[in-house]
Amino acid sequence: MPDVTPLPKPTRKRTRLDMSGLALAKKARVKNRAVLEEIKQQPCSIPGCPHPADPSHIKTVGAGGADTGDNVKPLCRLHHTEWHTIGRITFCRKYGLDWLK
Repeated sequence: MPDVTPLPKPTRKRTRLDMSGLALAKKARVKNRAVLEEIKQQPCSIPGCPHPADPSHIKTVGAGGADTGDNVKPLCRLHHTEWHTIGRITFCRKYGLDWLK
């Protein structure tokens, strides 16, 4: 009887390659827990918003953004979702934020 072992599902993980076709090593993320905890203690950055905040990265972690005070801002989940929905430039203009300078 032939072997009917199912094949593994293909992974969706993408590997970045250098110019010669060799795989590039991905930098490990180093979380700055002190900064992240400090941000969690602050209210949402949007004036008048009463909701507790989560850390929101201005430059995303995937794009090389670090857990630093100038890159992580407090946004409640509602405003964090809006940030990603309308885009960071439109969001900053809408609320008069100078985070992108």
